[in-house]
Amino acid sequence: MMLCVWMVRRQHLRDHTNQSNLQEKLEHYTLHDQLTGLPNRAQFADRIEYLAGICARVPHESFAVLLMDLDSFKVINESLGHLSGNKLLKEVGLRIRNSVRPEDFVARLGGDEFGVIIENAKEVTEVINLVKRIHQQFDLPFTIKGHEVIETISIGITICQGKHLSTEDIVRDADIAMYRAKNMGRGRYELFNKHMHVEAVERIEIEG
Repeated sequence: MMLCVWMVRRQHLRDHTNQSNLQEKLEHYTLHDQLTGLPNRAQFADRIEYLAGICARVPHESFAVLLMDLDSFKVINESLGHLSGNKLLKEVGLRIRNSVRPEDFVARLGGDEFGVIIENAKEVTEVINLVKRIHQQFDLPFTIKGHEVIETISIGITICQGKHLSTEDIVRDADIAMYRAKNMGRGRYELFNKHMHVEAVERIEIEG
């Protein structure tokens, strides 16, 4: 009788452990990019929302959001194939991760777009220096299928401080700055300002 009870308890513990492991895997898949292993867009947005809430309550708190996009990924992907493109994206994720501080948040947002959240961004110069370190990582060529591939990355920066901004507004501002950098030339960065937003709205109205 005691043996049966022990076997039932062991099976129950095993089932519970398997269920917990499955739950952890599902949560990881939900919040992480499967190719690079980095946090995904959903987790990126959640982190921005959390930090924006802190900034709205605590004076002088600030953080920076970087959005970045590869400048020639489509050409590389089409010429060398999707597997090579995936290898490049993995390497890009590693280089970005190696460029920032351990406490900074790096995510792959989809396609060839990546994001970084820099907490406690007290000085703009500190953020700019970090961006320059990222760009320095792209001075070295990538080796893909025996080919040395030169790739550059355009980066948009927005500094979040004080009044509460929605996650959508913050990502939009960084996105506007990123496309300004891309339009100004490859391998550049731009810091968002309100004039950029006005220009973007005017451009949309003209196109409409």
